[in-house]
Amino acid sequence: MVPGKVVLLLGPRQVGKTTLLRIFLEESAPYLFLSGEDRATQAWLGSQDIETLRQNIDSTNCSLWTKPNVMPKIGLNLKLIMRPPTAASGFGNGSSSFDLSNQTGEPLVGRKWGV
Repeated sequence: MVPGKVVLLLGPRQVGKTTLLRIFLEESAPYLFLSGEDRATQAWLGSQDIETLRQNIDSTNCSLWTKPNVMPKIGLNLKLIMRPPTAASGFGNGSSSFDLSNQTGEPLVGRKWGV
């Protein structure tokens, strides 16, 4: 896990992307699990306010987003979360590869690794 970086795992539905990332993270460090389908998570991660975005992320230093493509302006908000001086790193996965790539492409230049 590299601070300030986001790893996106893209692939078809129901192939174990979330399970794989959870197993990896459980062995590595405490993490925060966020679902893009949850309305409270959508509001929080769609806020575009650095303090609001970092209020829970900084306490764990690592987060896992499932279905981030349904979160509003996810690319821009991840950029704000991962902006220095954060020690946080993030992992996201989704089956809507084109949608997620389009939303994170420009905002996460230099901050994203695609797998």
